[in-house]
Amino acid sequence: MKNRIIKYSASSAAIALAFSSAAIAEVSAEDVWNSWKSYVESTGSSVTVGSQNDSGGALVLRAVRTRFEMPDGTVSSTIELLEFRERGDGTVAITMSPDLPVSMSMKPEDGDAVDVAIIFRQSGLSIIASGEPDDIKFDYLASRVEMDIDKLIVDGEAVDATIGGSLSDIDGSYALRKGDILEYDSEMAAKELAYAVLFTDPETNGKFDLSGSMTDLKTNSTLRMPDALDMSDPTAMFRPEVSLEGRFSTGPSSSNAELVDGNDGFSVATSAQSNQLDVAISDGTISYGGGSTDVAYKVSSPQIPFPEVNINIAEVAARLAMPIIKTDDVKDFGFLLKLRDLKVDDAIWQVFDPGAVMPRDPLTFVVDVAGKMKWLVDISDPDAVEAFGGANPAYMEALAINDLELAAVGARISGTGDFTFDNSDLTTFDGMPAPDGSINLTLVGLNGLIDRLIQMGIMPDDQAMGMRMMLGLFARPAGGEDTLVSDIEVKPDGSVFANGQQLK
Repeated sequence: MKNRIIKYSASSAAIALAFSSAAIAEVSAEDVWNSWKSYVESTGSSVTVGSQNDSGGALVLRAVRTRFEMPDGTVSSTIELLEFRERGDGTVAITMSPDLPVSMSMKPEDGDAVDVAIIFRQSGLSIIASGEPDDIKFDYLASRVEMDIDKLIVDGEAVDATIGGSLSDIDGSYALRKGDILEYDSEMAAKELAYAVLFTDPETNGKFDLSGSMTDLKTNSTLRMPDALDMSDPTAMFRPEVSLEGRFSTGPSSSNAELVDGNDGFSVATSAQSNQLDVAISDGTISYGGGSTDVAYKVSSPQIPFPEVNINIAEVAARLAMPIIKTDDVKDFGFLLKLRDLKVDDAIWQVFDPGAVMPRDPLTFVVDVAGKMKWLVDISDPDAVEAFGGANPAYMEALAINDLELAAVGARISGTGDFTFDNSDLTTFDGMPAPDGSINLTLVGLNGLIDRLIQMGIMPDDQAMGMRMMLGLFARPAGGEDTLVSDIEVKPDGSVFANGQQLK
């Protein structure tokens, strides 16, 4: 259902934000209208027109209605006035009524019925179409576009909620090229995105209030797909003949969330200097990730023993790349999770370490791995996964540890490694493909950390002795104060070596 709503939303957005740049060839008003109409209909929506008048190079449409039918609901919209006017230079100017109402009615078999009425409002909108009938580009400008939830009804009961958002100073373009391969290109910049959400619980009268803004927004995307692609196939978008790239970025952003329910509640304020999110689908693989810089959180609540808690992080990042469909050949995969220089209030440190025994260094945590793998079943197809049974659906050929790091309280562990896997041997390591490779670790400050844990009374002497013996077994001294290194090697026959000494 989610994919169908996204497809319909794209068709509605095409009305307000889908038109672009300078003409080399010529298009007529009829060409532009037919291009828009065929695009909307390609998403599975129907288009009807109340009245149509074509005269003097101007095509004026009234009561343009779109409707998208789903098994458990419908989404529809109405444009009261839509005009395509030829400008005499091979381009077409598009104007439309300032309000675009959209209604959604969902009646799922296993959930509450939901009826939503949404109003999109625009001001200062300018749209120019240019190009050729099968290759139309649209440029648009708008001083402001607003979205408000006008009505929200869940299971027959009106919800007391205010939900809205706006974009200001918008400049963008959108291009659609038709053929055996459909090509979509879009880009947009906006000065600010602002949003606000307010809910009131009818039973407790509790309120949830969320507001925020993002500045200097930029988005761009490209999509290549066959004209005859079967979108009813859950794996269609991941076929090798489909490619998609998209990126969303912002400058400074902030938000405030507050929940008040009687004497209970909390508030969270967040900010970041920059944000980025990107996605790519190509050759049956998907990559998805993003990050933020200079992130700050401020949390306050009667339930915590501090007036407020402040957390600052220099960098947050995450990324996942992997094949998404069944293939004969292995594909690249990767995973990244990064928290760089996380700091907390001294007030929190005082609770756990009032004597300031521990160095109050910021925490850094990084995991960055890559490798080669393939799926033995199309994991995007639930029926195929169910039919595959409980067997392991992944075939892992190689794994590289590009970066592994944990640093905090004066100690640091870092490492890299490389492994290959024998998938024909599932017995040596109890069902896991037999690995062949090594991991190299550097450990700095661990003995000093053990000393401080003893001083604080957290670690008894006998446990500390056992920990030091374990370090002596797996690691050896290296250059530098309180520095150890450990080279762990795993052989396909099941043997394990630490610094050349066989452990297993």
